[in-house]
Amino acid sequence: MIFICAWVSVHPNIPPTKEGQARALWRRIKMMFWAIIAPELILAWAVRQWLAAREIRDMFNQARKFGTYLPFYLGFYWLISMPLGSKDQTWTTEHGHFLAMGGYILIDPPTTDNSPKSRVLSYELFEELVHDPNIIFPPLSVAEINDKSKGDFLTKAIAILQTTWFIVGCVVRAIQGLALTELELATLALASLNAITYFFWWYKPLGVLEPVRIYLDKTSQSNTMTTESDNTENSTYVRLLFPFISYIY
Repeated sequence: MIFICAWVSVHPNIPPTKEGQARALWRRIKMMFWAIIAPELILAWAVRQWLAAREIRDMFNQARKFGTYLPFYLGFYWLISMPLGSKDQTWTTEHGHFLAMGGYILIDPPTTDNSPKSRVLSYELFEELVHDPNIIFPPLSVAEINDKSKGDFLTKAIAILQTTWFIVGCVVRAIQGLALTELELATLALASLNAITYFFWWYKPLGVLEPVRIYLDKTSQSNTMTTESDNTENSTYVRLLFPFISYIY
C-alpha cells in the first residue's frame, strides 16, 4: 500500500531529450523513494508547482489578451475557476503545469557555423517572452496535453478509491476502539500526505517524455536571454526545485 500510494502520487518533470526511458523510470523510482522517506517535501514541491502553474496560466492569458480566471464562487477561486475569452487559445492549469515541468523548448535559429541550439523555457524566460509579440506559442489544447500524459481518469480513480477505502477503514477501527499497528499508522500517514500531493498534481501531466518545440526567428532570438541551459540536468524548471530534488535528477 505504501509503495502504491507513493508510485501513483509522484509526477516527475520531463526528462532531458537525450535521456532514455530507462533513466526516466529510474528518476521516478527515486522520486517514489523520497515520497516515502520525506513525503512532506514532495508535498511542498507539488504545492509550489500548483501555485506556479496558476501564475503561468494567468500571466499568459493576461499578456495575450485572452482574459483571466475569476472566482467562480465566493473565495473558492483556488479550487474552482472558469476562463474568459477564446476557449481554444486560453491557457489552463494544465498548460501551466506543462510549462513548469519543462514542456516547452526554445530552438534558436541556425547559424552558418553551428547547428540550432535548444534550451528549456524556464519561468524567468517565459516572463520575458510572453510579452513579445514575435513569439508564437504553438496552439496546444488540453486534450493534446492529456494525450501526452500516461495517466488517465481510470488510473486516478482506482488509486483514490483504494486510498480512501484504507483511510476510512482505519478511522472506523479507531472509532470502534480497535487497535492499529504501527505499520498501519505509518501507512495511514503516508497515504494521507500522498493523497494531498495527488490533489495538487491532479492537472499535471504524468510520464511525458517529449516536450513541445518553439522555433525562434532572428528577430525574436535577439530579444531572448542568452542562457546555456541546453535541456540538461542543470536546466531550471520554474524556480521550484528544493535542494533535495538534486538527488532525484
